[in-house]
Amino acid sequence: MSAAEPGLVLGIDTATPLGGIAIAGPDGLIAEHAVGVQGSHASRLMAALERLLGDAGLSLADLAGIGVSIGPGSFTGLRVGVASAMGLARAQNLPLLPVPTLEALAWGVPRPAGAAVATVLTARRDEVYGAVFGATASGGLEPLLAPCAVAPAALLAELNRLGRPLVLAGSGTPALLAAGAPARGITAAPAVFWQPRAAVVAWRAGRMLAEGRRHAPHEVTPIYLKASQAEINWAKRQRTTG
Repeated sequence: MSAAEPGLVLGIDTATPLGGIAIAGPDGLIAEHAVGVQGSHASRLMAALERLLGDAGLSLADLAGIGVSIGPGSFTGLRVGVASAMGLARAQNLPLLPVPTLEALAWGVPRPAGAAVATVLTARRDEVYGAVFGATASGGLEPLLAPCAVAPAALLAELNRLGRPLVLAGSGTPALLAAGAPARGITAAPAVFWQPRAAVVAWRAGRMLAEGRRHAPHEVTPIYLKASQAEINWAKRQRTTG
């Protein structure tokens, strides 16, 4: 690894159909590309990385680490993103920094002082992935509701029970608001902030790296929260043939 740019971190996000790849450093965002596909990200991710490095005038040897969004989200997208990040980290002998998707989304949402952020992404079978993060005294985020996969109405009821100002963000926000009336103080962020961004993944991974939180590639696994459709179908076949 080159010592020329010790603070540069590559961020990969493929948890949703509109994925992305970015490079950030101590002085901020260097470059970012969207990787928008409806199916697998594999065919476009490496091409986007090549363009990104070219635009930034960098090579993989200039990186200090690789951050990857680990979910929850699209099962196929997460597998592709994590596998690609693992391969790059191994090839370049770089630490791999896992960034939970709902947390990455929360970091990119503007919020009033004292308000928490509820991040909500659409999931399969009429459910949503959700979590709640509050600000700490040191300027960080702490989980107030652990990531979960539930029906929108169940998540809304839990948010209402928290009894505090909340800002909603993510693709699951419309389903959540359609499930019932949010309590006073719960508002939705502008839709432009509903998408997880690779730039935030890169920035967050850089913070983790600076704090000494390093992971070997084999230590990083996706967060699925629920069984994939393939796993459900396999279980059904086992019950039928068992």
